[in-house]
Amino acid sequence: MFVVSLFLLDFSVVVQILSMKFVLALLGLVILTTISGQYLWYKALEMTSATNVSMAGLSSPLFAIFYAVILLKESVSFSQISGGVFIIIGLIVLEFHFKNIHTQEKHKHHLKLKHWPHI
Repeated sequence: MFVVSLFLLDFSVVVQILSMKFVLALLGLVILTTISGQYLWYKALEMTSATNVSMAGLSSPLFAIFYAVILLKESVSFSQISGGVFIIIGLIVLEFHFKNIHTQEKHKHHLKLKHWPHI
């Protein structure tokens, strides 16, 4: 979409938009966020379950708020705090839910082996 929109503009505007600083910033965003993010995502999938990796991904707004306060010296609003609290509550609920399911599956497997050893 971005490249297509460049063809709709006057060429002098395109040259101003595509300055070296802009191109380097765009490449930095592509390399640092997209490529490294995907690499780390798949490395994490190799190390743990998809459930744990997706739960870590759900906490990304918390990290965004944290880094905005630390690096950009932004102030935190009430809506951000309440949203962060809801995210943390949701992650805790998911953790207990998946832990409970895993325990039930392990218990079912144990009962199968105990009562029907031929299975």
